[in-house]
Order: sequence, then structure tokens, then C-alpha cells
Amino acid sequence: MNQFSKNLSKIISDDVQRHRLQFKLVSITLAIVSIVMTIMNFFTNKGFLTIATLAFSVLCIVNYLLTIGNNKKLFDVANVLFVLELMAIFVFFIISGNPEGFSAIWICMLPSCGMLMFGRKKTTILSSIMLIILLFFFQTKTGQSFLMYNYTESFRMRFPVLFVSAFCISFVLETIYFYTHQELIQTRANLQEMYMHDYLTGALNRHGLNEIYEQTKPGKEQSVMMIDLDHFKMINDTYGHSVGDTVLKAVVQKINEMISQPLCRWGGEEFVVWFPEESIPDSLAENIRCAVKELPIVDEKGNTLNVTISIGIARGSDQDDMHDLIDIADEHLYKAKASGRDCVVS
Repeated sequence: MNQFSKNLSKIISDDVQRHRLQFKLVSITLAIVSIVMTIMNFFTNKGFLTIATLAFSVLCIVNYLLTIGNNKKLFDVANVLFVLELMAIFVFFIISGNPEGFSAIWICMLPSCGMLMFGRKKTTILSSIMLIILLFFFQTKTGQSFLMYNYTESFRMRFPVLFVSAFCISFVLETIYFYTHQELIQTRANLQEMYMHDYLTGALNRHGLNEIYEQTKPGKEQSVMMIDLDHFKMINDTYGHSVGDTVLKAVVQKINEMISQPLCRWGGEEFVVWFPEESIPDSLAENIRCAVKELPIVDEKGNTLNVTISIGIARGSDQDDMHDLIDIADEHLYKAKASGRDCVVS
């Protein structure tokens, strides 16, 4: 059930897949309804109506079959066919009126089906064409001459209003759904950003790094760089935590400019970079160390301070686990600290 929820959530988040799913559901629903109506028509001796509903059910099944898979061309064909089928059944229901004028009532379902399958813009155009056709048959003498059922004058006057009302309700509901859906997608993206990134520095957090690790296949060589700011507690104690935050953001920005992989804030003033497809040279780490050391950081009072970093590096193959390499890089970082800081150990 959990996997089903994840798959459904993924489909709903993608507009293309969501429309494809809605098209399938509406097609199969209309096919089932048409089959039921075909059986009812058969046993009530509605011969021509039986053939019409049976044909429509078969076409709905064909539409469904065309949407199986991810073939865009077939899906486009299914869309065009469904529009033609809708228009055909629409005109048939108006003209025939069978049974006893009830067929025309089904027309009020078409705007809601169209909203699900085509969205607001296309359905508005389609419904406008239907309304013009409806007015032609119900309000003009030429159109009335084609009618096989003798609708009352009151019905011919009121039914277009009912059709427009059904369209308006469908349009409002689809509009509410559209903007709610967009808001949910944006909220989900924001939550995902918060889940994977450190709020202060914008670097990845542990969750973010683990997500990338689970989705990335390491190459034949991989490596990990662990970075720690030297004497960071003293910076906080001397200048205050706001200056400490400024230091962290400045260092992260500088390091990000020099590496190809995302930086992860492992905790406090410790950072990790995982290189899944390369064994990074010591020269890169040395360049980062020198760049940070030369980085002038200005606090709120205009004071300039410089910071240094210590770096530990671990290298491995595609058989190694990233977390094991992080542990090794951490050991090398500890050695760099013990060696006087402001250096690289690999």
C-alpha cells in the first residue's frame, strides 16, 4: 500500500502522467456505463440506441488501450478520437432523444468529463461548440427539423441553461483543483528543499546526501573529502554566533565555486563532499584550503577576519560504501587536526 501511494503521488505530481491517468479512468468508466446502458437498451427493445451505446463503449475501450504505455503519438490519437466520439454521441443524443428524451440529460456529463481529460482551455472551446450546436437544434426551425424526438418548448429553452450551469460548475471546480494542485506541488518542493538542505548555508544536509547516494551508482573510483573549520568555537565565542553564521555561509560559497559536486553540511562546522565517479587529487583539496585561508570575511561591525580549514580525504572503488569512506575521511581529518590544523591529510 505504501508503494502504491508513492507511485500515485509521483503520477499526480506530473501533469502529463496525471492527465494520462485521468484519461484512462474516464475512458474505462464511460465504457462500463455504456455497456450497462447497452444491456438495458437491449432488454427494453431499443434497437438503434443499443447499437449506438455499444459502439461508444467499444470506442472508449479502444481509447483506453491507446493510452497504455507512454507513446505520446498514440495518446494524441486517443485524444482526437475521443473528441470526435463525444461530438458524435452529443449530436446523436440530441437528435434521437431516446429513450423518452432522457438521452439528452447525459449531455450534462460531458463538461466534467472534458475537464478531467483535456483541462479547462480545451474543454471551454469544446463546450462552446456544443452549446452552439445545442442552440441550433433547439432554437432554430432548421435544427428542429432534424429532431426525431418531440421535445417540449420548455425543455428546449431550459436545457441549454442546464448545460451551461454544468459547464460553469465543472470549470469552477477544475480551477480550484488546478490552483490547489499547483500550491501543493510548490509546498512539496519547498518541503523537499528543507528536507534535503541546510537552512543556513544552503548546502546539503545528511538526508540530502543520503538521497543522492541512494540514487547514484558509483564509478570505478570514488572519493570523499571531509572539511572542518579550525577554531570555529572560538569565532562564535569571540565575535558572536551571527558572525559565525556569516563565516559558514562565506566558506560554503567559496568551496561551492571550486567543486563539481554538492557540498554537504555534516554537522556544526563539518562538511562533506562525495565524488562518486572520481578520485580527487590532493591538489584540489590544497587549492580549497588556500582559497578559504585567503578569503576575507567582514563582520557586521566592519571587522575583517580570516579562517582556516582542515581537510581529510578518503579514496575507494565502486565496491566501497560511501559511509565507510566518510569514516576514513573523518579519521584523516582528525590527523590533520592533530598535525596543527590548516592542512590536508589523505
